[in-house]
Amino acid sequence: MQGAEELSTLRSRSPAHAHDLIEFTGQYINVAGLEETGADRRLRIVSCLLADIGWRSHPDYRGPQSVDNVAYGSLTGVDHPGRSFLAQVMAIRYDGLKSKSAHDLIGLGAPALTARARLIGAMFRVAYPMTAAMPGILPRIRFSIDGKTLLLHLPTDLAFLNGDHLRNRLRHFAEEAGYDASKVQVG
Repeated sequence: MQGAEELSTLRSRSPAHAHDLIEFTGQYINVAGLEETGADRRLRIVSCLLADIGWRSHPDYRGPQSVDNVAYGSLTGVDHPGRSFLAQVMAIRYDGLKSKSAHDLIGLGAPALTARARLIGAMFRVAYPMTAAMPGILPRIRFSIDGKTLLLHLPTDLAFLNGDHLRNRLRHFAEEAGYDASKVQVG
């Protein structure tokens, strides 16, 4: 994790936002009641630390360049399935759920690892439009579940974030996570 922390410090807009992202994703994992092994947690944390390393690249190349950085870079202590996971998260974070940037790496991990990567990447796609990588926002936003509906709770002063873009990203995340519906609640 130290290498990911250093990359975050060197390349991301705000390393503090990466730590907010760790808390945000962890809060969802807890609310959803998902099982998370130590290895799963470690990969989730590393993906949060690396989530913004491609922001300086041209938008057309952020996905592929971020995938290459994590798949073929010098991260130590990450095996091939782990690199596949990280690459898939980066591809989805930058290019969406239909991304082909990490397609060649999918077979390196178990199907459950691929599903987890898609889930984390889709969650990043919800988080970044709300924050633009600014720390201090994500700790104020929470998930909850009401039956088969995923709810995203925004405080009143962040109500302006509740637009079509956020609702669409939340809907895609909810579909990926297996919910029938999603809703943003303000207040």
